[in-house]
Amino acid sequence: MRFQEVLEDGHEALAALGIEEKGSKKYPSERRVMRAIDWGTAHVVTVPERSGEEEAAGERIIGVFAVDPRGDEAYGRSSGADWLTESPDPPDGEASYAALHWVCVASEARRRGVGMFILGEAERLAKAAGKRSLRCDVYEGNGPMRALLMEYGFSSCGTIALRDRLGRERRRDAFERLW
Repeated sequence: MRFQEVLEDGHEALAALGIEEKGSKKYPSERRVMRAIDWGTAHVVTVPERSGEEEAAGERIIGVFAVDPRGDEAYGRSSGADWLTESPDPPDGEASYAALHWVCVASEARRRGVGMFILGEAERLAKAAGKRSLRCDVYEGNGPMRALLMEYGFSSCGTIALRDRLGRERRRDAFERLW
């Protein structure tokens, strides 16, 4: 599946940056991807695919990402971030932000504006859902994504310690864009 191939390109890019994804499972898991597809929060960026002389042969996926208008409950369990919007999430469960996850661009499409396009689409989706901001977290060593976020207008909100349901901790750089 091309969607998975683009995600694998992302894993390879992280490895090239010296970022080791812990454990045998890579993020996002297939289960998480399928859930995001079911919920309508997974998105793709496509371009026309050519089979020959100017003959369109369909669409080719060159980017994948997820925007969850419900926010991310892990951010409510995290510590260390100085978010621009309220945190933890309000008690009614309706977060004022959307969460951006797993931005991946196919290796052959990098450095061509696809990442900036994804951020624009993510913002558009968050605004359409009535959200005040867009939050995300990235590996501390992911300089290219950090630079892209800053260029787009995200603010650095510090380094957060994310805890999963089992209490395991992982550190990420936190970003938020407020409008």
